Amino acid sequence: MRIVAIDLGGHTVKATVFSGNRRTWMLEERAEQAVPQDGTASPSLAARLAALQELIRSRPQWAKGGANVALAWPSEMATIHRITLPFTDRVQVEKTLPFAVEAEVPFDLDTMVMGSRIKARQSDTEALVAFTKKEPLRNTLEILANAGLEPRHVFVEADLVARFASKEKLAAVVDVGHGHTIVSVVNEGRVVVARAVNVAGRDFTAAIATAFQCDFAAAEAIKHGATPVPADQLRAALDAPIGLLLAEVRSTLIAAEDVLGREIDEVRVTGGGARLEGLMGFFAHDLGIPVDWLYDDGGDAVPLGWAVPDGMAYKLTGQGVAADDIDLRSGDLAWRGGFDALRAVLLYGAPLVAFMSITFVVVSLMQWRTLNNELADVDERIKETVTSLLPDVDPALVRDGTTAKSLLDERSKEVMARAEILDRTDNTPPTVEKLKALTEAFPPPEQTRVEVSQLTITPENISFDAETDGYASSSAVEESVKKVPRFDQAAKGNEKKNREKVTFTMTIPLVPAGTTEGG
Repeated sequence: MRIVAIDLGGHTVKATVFSGNRRTWMLEERAEQAVPQDGTASPSLAARLAALQELIRSRPQWAKGGANVALAWPSEMATIHRITLPFTDRVQVEKTLPFAVEAEVPFDLDTMVMGSRIKARQSDTEALVAFTKKEPLRNTLEILANAGLEPRHVFVEADLVARFASKEKLAAVVDVGHGHTIVSVVNEGRVVVARAVNVAGRDFTAAIATAFQCDFAAAEAIKHGATPVPADQLRAALDAPIGLLLAEVRSTLIAAEDVLGREIDEVRVTGGGARLEGLMGFFAHDLGIPVDWLYDDGGDAVPLGWAVPDGMAYKLTGQGVAADDIDLRSGDLAWRGGFDALRAVLLYGAPLVAFMSITFVVVSLMQWRTLNNELADVDERIKETVTSLLPDVDPALVRDGTTAKSLLDERSKEVMARAEILDRTDNTPPTVEKLKALTEAFPPPEQTRVEVSQLTITPENISFDAETDGYASSSAVEESVKKVPRFDQAAKGNEKKNREKVTFTMTIPLVPAGTTEGG
């Protein structure tokens, strides 16, 4: 059996391949294919998939024998959200989670795929929820299925590096990639906080290209040490992007410590961008806590750039995928199984197929007779059950399971109609009503994209932190909220520009619904 773990990286697409069985696995190969780029923009999903198809064509053996395939979905194409629900019943959590999340995120869940990991605590439940757009993922799955490598699982990148983090300490894993740096805070082997920072290896290359007035390929050669330059000039060229990266990582760790109520014990660094000479020293000096490379179970350093596909492959070599792992193959994109077993049977030739067909017919006839007798017995039990539940129904009307279901459906509709007549009051909790009103006050998501955090609702006011893509969008949010009479005292503050994003806070003194201020 073969395991193929695919990483759609921005610099190269990679695959870690294991072969063996449930007890013994051996690393077969680590394979990669460069993604063409000139540095003007981050490589698109289409460019990555084209590189992946080229890699798959060069290794036709991967598609043979029904390989167990998994895919790491790029962090910049996914959103990770942490939410707490005030109850612990798992069934109730699973039913409530989509509605609770939809009230806190600025996009239509019908266009998204959602995966989650749920952890019940003493009095509440903590959920880590990941989203991505449905259509790009669906197209990717179709491309891989046509190549004979349909993934059974689609994991988020931030979750995969946890495989190598300490299970005894609260650890942060910083994966410096090509387009993004992923910061994953790991507690007891599970990611509890994750964030993608848009400063990484590509920014280092761009800074070098500007400083030395060369093209992207030449700058990559300088960054990787293939073209030597004076160390002081290289350090000066990289001062700005490295400083920004350190600031983003530091603020992410501080925010995680505030959320978790404890300090992070150590930082582990990995990723292709971490090959930059001196970067580890910058982390150790700036963060002020122990910093080291990422190591596997044998104590060997995980190859830089391979933590994501290696972590995914090791995950699949265990005793199956844990039920609470965040998997984006959910809903109508859930894995339904393939036809590899059938293809393997057909390879043995027509004689075996004919023999199996005859055997199937004989067994089916025997099962048909048995099932016929069992169905008659089931029909009789259905009649007894329905007549005991509905004593006013004539037993002659309950002929089989279909008529029984129709009678029960009809009676259920009658009960529901009575319930609707008896319950005409509006029982919406005040907090939920305020949340609904605030959500409707925001501009439509297709016009303005807003990410809201730290939302607080009290009887006196509503306050939240928000991030959007520019000052115009920030003003649009304020204007849209103020159009609602009860929110017309909304005040925006702490507005700051951070690269392509603008962050701000908003406080809304509450005016009772249905009134205006002073009325």
